[in-house]
Parts: sequence; structure tokens; C-alpha cells
Amino acid sequence: MEAIILPVVLENYSPRKDKTVSLRFSTQEMASAQIVQIHERLEKFGVMYFKCSERLSESELKELEQMDVDIYDEPKTQSKRIRSVLYLLWKQEGEVGTFAEYYRIKTDMYIEHLKSKLD
Repeated sequence: MEAIILPVVLENYSPRKDKTVSLRFSTQEMASAQIVQIHERLEKFGVMYFKCSERLSESELKELEQMDVDIYDEPKTQSKRIRSVLYLLWKQEGEVGTFAEYYRIKTDMYIEHLKSKLD
């Protein structure tokens, strides 16, 4: 998939509980074809290069094109994915107790389940 390079303004950011950060950028007016390109990339993992300047140098463009993003196929480790899902489950179940307590109880249950499978 071809890279998209756009002039943008960083409008805001929001730190999240899981230590990630949500970034919000705005562009100038865009043609429908450009909007389609952006839409096709929703929920995709990639690399962002933000520079407070109107133009990228040729060497920067070349470096961006050569960047290997395959290492980002799994942006979260398996343990972070489990923690995130347990956090959502804790929220869904009414946030009883602290999340730390909930996480310990649920992971202990799963560990005991796995231990019971051992010979």
C-alpha cells in the first residue's frame, strides 16, 4: 500500500490509561480520492513521521519509503492484549474493586486452569 504524505496540523493529544496516546491531526481541504486513501487505511498499523515544516527533504522521503514496518504487524504483545481485554471486561462488569485486584484474580484463575492440564 502506497504511503500518504499530507501537510497537517497537530490539534490535540489524549493520554490513555494503557499508556498509549491518541493523536488528532487536521488537514486542509482534500479531494475525494485522498479521503478514500485515508479510509482504506483505517485500523491499519504503520509509521508516522511528523515534522514542523512545510516540506520534507529528498533524503527524508527516501528514508520513509525504505522504512520496514513489518516489525509492527503485532503492535501489542500477547500479554498486553490479554490485559486490555480484561480491562474492558472489568469495565463491562461494573468496575467492582480495583482493576489490579480484578487482573490478579482473573490471571490466577487462568494459571490454575492451565496447571490443571499438566501431568
